[in-house]
Amino acid sequence: MAERLHALQKKVICLNIKIDEVPRVPEEQRHSMQELGQGIYLIILRYGYRDQINLPDELAKLFPADTTPQARMFAMPPDRVIEVGARLIL
Repeated sequence: MAERLHALQKKVICLNIKIDEVPRVPEEQRHSMQELGQGIYLIILRYGYRDQINLPDELAKLFPADTTPQARMFAMPPDRVIEVGARLIL
């Protein structure tokens, strides 16, 4: 994409998912993130073979401003959600 547009996105995420040979990986040990510079991140997610993988939720924990409540509720990728409407104060 960078060759075609002559630009990079604001955030580029290199994601590596590892399934360990244990039933479950504790939440506090599940992810590690390293900023490589210029908005490029390396994220390693670790799961046990019995853990349920939900990438939208995991990414929302690391980058909370990048997802909408609707995207999180339906486990949809943030770039696939368009919100239309207005907030009304009653």
